[in-house]
Amino acid sequence: MALGFANTSYREYQPQTIYNTITLISKQNPFKMSPGAISPTAANEVERKYHSTKAAYSLPNDNIEHHRLESQAECLRVNQGGTDFFAPLDKEIVRKTIDIGCGTGFLTHAMASEFPAAQIYGVDLSPVPELRPKLPNIEYVIENIATLTDPPNPDDRFKPASFDYVFSRLLIMGLTDWKGHLQRCVSMVKPGGWVEFHDLENVVHRVPDDVTTPTLLAPHDLTLAQVKSKSHPADQYLNDPAWNVTFQKLLRRKGLDPLIGWRLPQMFADAGLVDIKVRRYMYPWGVWEGMTDAEKQFAELGRGVISQMLPSALAKLQQGIGKAEEEGEVKSAIEDLHAQARSWERGRLFIWLYVVYGRKPAE
Repeated sequence: MALGFANTSYREYQPQTIYNTITLISKQNPFKMSPGAISPTAANEVERKYHSTKAAYSLPNDNIEHHRLESQAECLRVNQGGTDFFAPLDKEIVRKTIDIGCGTGFLTHAMASEFPAAQIYGVDLSPVPELRPKLPNIEYVIENIATLTDPPNPDDRFKPASFDYVFSRLLIMGLTDWKGHLQRCVSMVKPGGWVEFHDLENVVHRVPDDVTTPTLLAPHDLTLAQVKSKSHPADQYLNDPAWNVTFQKLLRRKGLDPLIGWRLPQMFADAGLVDIKVRRYMYPWGVWEGMTDAEKQFAELGRGVISQMLPSALAKLQQGIGKAEEEGEVKSAIEDLHAQARSWERGRLFIWLYVVYGRKPAE
C-alpha cells in the first residue's frame, strides 16, 4: 500500500516492524558517524527536515522520523500491556475527544477505533502522513492548539467544556508553557471528563552491572507523595551522564522542561483535577539480562536515540547560541554520545515515562 510519502524509498514500512533511526537512514545512505562534528547533518549523510513553524520543537519532521514515531508507538503499546489509554472512560457516553500533538496519527486512529461513536480530533503543527486509512470519525487539524482555543479567534470546534477526554503524549520536545497547556486542557474538558498526559522525565538511569534481574523496572503505580520524594526503590538507579546534563541545559534554554514527566502529577493536582492516577514505565536506552524480546526490540529504538537522535538534537539546539564555550561543551557531549553508542550493549541505560490522568470535578 502506498503510504503517501514523498520519498518512495520508504514505502515498504510495515507496522509491527521495529525501526531505529540508523536502520532507516541506511535505506538511503550508509550511516556514518563523525565524532568531532556538531552540525545536525554531519553525523550522517542524510539531510533531515524540520518543522517550519516558530515552535521550540527540535526533532525532525520527515519520513525517517515518521517511521521512528510509528515504531515507538508500537513499542510503547506492547510495553504498556497493549493499552494506549488509561483513563476509565465509558464508551457509551464518550462523544468527543482530542489527541493533541498527534504526530503520525497512530493514537488518533486507536482512539477513533476504540470510540467509534465519538468525534475524534487530531491536532498537530504539521500535516499527518497518510500511513493508514483515515477513519470517518477523525478530523485532523493542522494548527497550534493555543491558536484554536485562545482569543482573539477561538475555533468553535474547541469550545470550553465540550470534550469528554483530552489526551496528549510526548510533547517534551516541543511544549514550553506546560501550565498554560494543562489549564487549556482542563478548560476544554467537560465536568466529569478526563485529562491524560504521557511524558518523559529525561533523566538517565543505569541498571547496575550486579543486578541481573531488575524487577524494580516493571511497570508500577505511584502516589503523588512517592513521585515528589522519588522514594520508589528503582529511583536509586539514577546515573545521569554529563552529555545528558548538557542536553537538559539546552532544552531549558529553549524553554523546554526535561523533567516534565515527573512534574505532571503535582501539576494535575494544582490544576484542580481529582482522582489522579500515576503509572510509570521504563523506556530502555540499552539492554541487560532478563529483558523480554519485546523490551529488547524497544531498546533498539534506544540505540537510535543514543547514536543519532540525541547528537542531532544537541547540534540543532546549540545553533544560534553563539557562545564558544557552549559550542565546545556541545561538541564534547556529542563525542561522549558517540562513545556511548559504540559501547551501547554495555550501557544498560533507561529513562522513565509517566502516565498521568485525572478527572475534572463535576459541577
